[in-house]
Amino acid sequence: MTSKHIESDTTVLHLQAQGQDDSVRIPFRPSPCKVADMEIETFAPKFTENPHAVEHEDEYPRTGSDPGLVVIFNQQTFGDDDEMARRGTNRDVNELILTFGRLGYNIEERYIYNNLKRFEILEAIKELSSTDHSDRNCLIIIVLTHGEVNNVLQVEDGLMETSEFWTPFSNTSCLSFSSKPKFFVFQACKGNQNSRSGELTVPVIPAGTYRTPLETDFLIAFAAVEGTRSYRHTLLGSWFIQELCRNFNAHGRRDDVISLLLRITKCVAYNHYHVAKDNGRKVIVKQMPLLLSTLTKKFYLCKSKDRNLLLQLKKKQEEMLELLAEALKST
Repeated sequence: MTSKHIESDTTVLHLQAQGQDDSVRIPFRPSPCKVADMEIETFAPKFTENPHAVEHEDEYPRTGSDPGLVVIFNQQTFGDDDEMARRGTNRDVNELILTFGRLGYNIEERYIYNNLKRFEILEAIKELSSTDHSDRNCLIIIVLTHGEVNNVLQVEDGLMETSEFWTPFSNTSCLSFSSKPKFFVFQACKGNQNSRSGELTVPVIPAGTYRTPLETDFLIAFAAVEGTRSYRHTLLGSWFIQELCRNFNAHGRRDDVISLLLRITKCVAYNHYHVAKDNGRKVIVKQMPLLLSTLTKKFYLCKSKDRNLLLQLKKKQEEMLELLAEALKST
């Protein structure tokens, strides 16, 4: 596998192979799911969440019957510019659908948007924010596209700011999601610099970057820190989204989302890299995600009953292991 399979989600640069020695190591494991160009044949039957789940003071309540609204904006093509095409992004979409479906979310095809123009995205957001979501427990919006510095995103026919995705869902603008967790994920570059092994060459959050103040109950995850690139494998998907899916699948019914994202950040930062050339020298290129949170409570993806059962099972397993260890010591 060579670096020709690795691309950055920036609007101005794509990495190409410089020679046979430019190897890449990516700890992805191919998913058994079909990697399709959004040919989604079936969706699971509608899942209804028990509205009488146990509530805790330190976590967001899940009193609605719908686990939450999951929306995906996927930008694969950008007009006729083939060099801008985000190869591998449909792998991310398929993995996201499978992941949230396993967690009990009702993934609806009408909420998966592909290759929209700016006005179409704004219209979709306007419609989503004006709909009554009283029965939904949370909002999850995932944006897969190219990006630039200062939270600028590339869409089919121009540019958008990341704040244009979340501002319409503020507690005062979208009352049916008021006081509920709102989770936004941006798989995009935030600049053209490379994060190299052992160094970070730009401020994490430069002054003036976020012109729109965040209200409470928002959680925003960026694939890369300000000024740097995020990376995507043309066959296996992006580093960040694939780690998100892997960790949500493994721990999403037990841990809160902040804890999950911390683990995902560590996995991306420590487990992923590729070898690039800089002035004839080989350098190790890394990626570091960025999290912003105004959550006031713990945000769980699943109802408390499911999580408590898993925690109880884990506790019993630990107790059994302790008893077994003591028995072995006494023999």
